[in-house]
Parts: sequence; structure tokens; C-alpha cells
Amino acid sequence: MQQDHGFSIDVEDWFQVANLAPRIAFNTWDSRELRIRRNMDIILDLLAQHKTTATFFVLGWIARRVPEIVREIAAGSHELGCHGENHESLYNFKPADLRESLYGAKALLEDISGCETVGYRAPNFSIGRDNWWVLDTLVETGFLYDSSIFPFKRSSYGVDGAPLGPYRLKLDSGAMLDEYPPTVLKLGPLATPVGGGGYFRFFPYAFTRWSFRRISKEGRPVFFYIHPWEVDPDQPRVQNLHWKKRFMHYVNLKKTLPRLRRLLSDFNFTSYRRRTKQKPANHNS
Repeated sequence: MQQDHGFSIDVEDWFQVANLAPRIAFNTWDSRELRIRRNMDIILDLLAQHKTTATFFVLGWIARRVPEIVREIAAGSHELGCHGENHESLYNFKPADLRESLYGAKALLEDISGCETVGYRAPNFSIGRDNWWVLDTLVETGFLYDSSIFPFKRSSYGVDGAPLGPYRLKLDSGAMLDEYPPTVLKLGPLATPVGGGGYFRFFPYAFTRWSFRRISKEGRPVFFYIHPWEVDPDQPRVQNLHWKKRFMHYVNLKKTLPRLRRLLSDFNFTSYRRRTKQKPANHNS
């Protein structure tokens, strides 16, 4: 019998992505075309077709403007998670400001949906050794698990040596927090992210499928993530981007939806909270 893996969606629109931030200022967001409604319909319909539940980490900014999306997620028996308020990386937050922001975003999601929100994913996976205190703030504001610590180091995120997980963190304060990291494939000394997003679009689907099967044989679940804008190849094109950012955002957008259909046929997925009823191993922070 196949094990269940975790499926998640970071609910943000096309103009809220870090790769486009150099050309799209926050103060222009209200004037941008909202495409989240259409793209969420596609994803919710796809999950329904495959009888799959998922976790949706929703931005507060989206919830305030399109609250019906939050209600539809809850009505579909999916899990609601929090993705912060404005997709701002956490590196420059002060503890008091972050605490206030988290309380507000969490309460907003719970008020709209009537459902408890206990899972969190930091915008841009922006939790690392330099702001480890954020994890205690998550516990203080009522979260039971996090999915932000990428066990693969890049310039803007990731923690070298972090468990490939899942695991339970014992924080310096003595508090406990479950961590469900995006999936990384380890081949000897080499580590390659394969758990979703741009990696899912960049690598051939055959490699993704092989990676997930290998990880499953190791007894490790996959924790997968995708964004609604990744099923939208017709989204507006932002000009004058650095070539790396342009490539990372737009590569293979037309292939995302067909690949998702194959992925949901090849593997069993469920929401993070349902998947993680199996207790993770302990790990000191």
C-alpha cells in the first residue's frame, strides 16, 4: 500500500512573488489584475477529481480581498494554513511586529472559515539560523507546526544540515514545534530540492516521479508545494527582470497542470495535518 504524502498550496497571486518584487512594488498590488480566483478553481477542481485533500497556506492579503476562496477551501474539507499577511520575508521583522502580524492573519483565516488554523509557512521559506526566534513566536501565537525550514541552503533561504524530516523541534524556550520541511532528495553528498514549485517545473516529470519513489522507499514522506500562479501560463509578463528571476518564474508554466494530473495519479496525497498524525522524531534546535 502506498504511503500518503503531504500536498500543499501557497495561496498568493502572480504579482506577489519574490522573483517579481524588483519590478512590482507593494503599493501597486491593489491596481494589479487578480487571477487567483480562476487559478484556485483549477486547483480545487483537480483535487476534487482525484479525491485528494491538501493544505492551503493562505496570505492574509488574499483572504481579505477574496474571502470566498477561504470558505471554499474549508468547504472542500481541506486544511487552512497561514502564509503571513503580505508575503514579506521574515528576516527584517522585530518580534513584537511579527507577533502582531501572525495573530492578525491567523484570526482572519479562522473568522472567515470557522476552522482552526495551526500550520504556518513563512513567505519565501524565510526562517533560518539568523532568525530562529521566529519559531518560538509561532508557538506563542498558537501554531502547532511549521513548514518553512528548507533543508537545502540557497542564498535567500535554507538551513544546512537540517533534517530531511519530518521532525519535532525542541526550542530553546522548551516549547515544542513540529516541522515538515519541503522535500529534498539526497544522493550521497549531493542534495537536490524536488518537493515542488520551480523545481517541479524545471525537472522532467520522470525525474520527479523517480525521486518521490526513491524517497518513499527510504520510508520518508514527500511534502510537496505549488502556487496557483503556476497553473496560469497566460499571466501577465513582467518586463526587465534579471534573466535568472525571469527563468525561475516563467519556466515550463504550460507543463504544470499536466504534470500535476500525473502526480496525483501516481501518488497518494493528503493535507499536512492528516498526514502528520504520525508523530515525527525529536530534534533539538
